Amino acid sequence: MVPISEAAIGEHIVNPAPTTASEGPKILIVKGRLDQIVHLDLHHLRNVVYVNMTIVYDGGPVILENVSFVNCQFRLAQQQRCVSFGESLFASNPVNFKTSG
Repeated sequence: MVPISEAAIGEHIVNPAPTTASEGPKILIVKGRLDQIVHLDLHHLRNVVYVNMTIVYDGGPVILENVSFVNCQFRLAQQQRCVSFGESLFASNPVNFKTSG
């Protein structure tokens, strides 16, 4: 457990979950199968590791901090934000990426 300011986050940007906790898990590992889909748009993720999942990004607002992808497939829309995400993805590990509305 770590201070909440450093803890893993997996929440919707528009309606973030309120918390009164002072601590949280340092990392969140999400394991699945390649036929399971995770949509990144409109999410704030911090200290999350996705394993064996299909990751979809359509170019909407997203905040990724210290996010890693292990053995994942990607479906990215053909637009500039998705190109920027792909460039960030292949340039660093873990991935740090942010867009705004």
